[in-house]
Amino acid sequence: MSPTATCVTGSYVCIHPGSRDFGRQWPNVNYARIADICAEMGKRVVITGTSDEISIAMETAALMNHQSVMAVGMTTLGAFGVLIKNAFAIISNYTGVSHIASAMNTPGIIISMDGEPERWGPLNNDILHTIDWLNDPNFNEAGNALTELFEKHQGKEAGAY
Repeated sequence: MSPTATCVTGSYVCIHPGSRDFGRQWPNVNYARIADICAEMGKRVVITGTSDEISIAMETAALMNHQSVMAVGMTTLGAFGVLIKNAFAIISNYTGVSHIASAMNTPGIIISMDGEPERWGPLNNDILHTIDWLNDPNFNEAGNALTELFEKHQGKEAGAY
């Protein structure tokens, strides 16, 4: 069964821990912590990425206290777009994924690891909260942004933001 077949629209959060540049990756322990919070708030966690990012994704999943669905390297670009579109939210440090989420009208949290969030961050700031991690590496900001995201969007259909 494919990863998307097991998830109902809006019932899951996509966690995308990888990046082409290792220096731009948010620590896996932080992804695991925020993924566990999502699970505790009633959302299934789907870890996404390319086949080159399987080790990053597996480490994130191993650090979690809750189970996740591994979709790393299992989707075409089109299927990945549908997975993001139907997600409740996306959490990523990779700007490419943030732009897909912006285009699909999917809310989320983007961790900017390059110090230039205004330059590379997503365009849809109404639904995508960008955190400038280099200037303020504070996990609580990510946790607070997640709580706010859940309060603002809980009960809405995916893509209806």
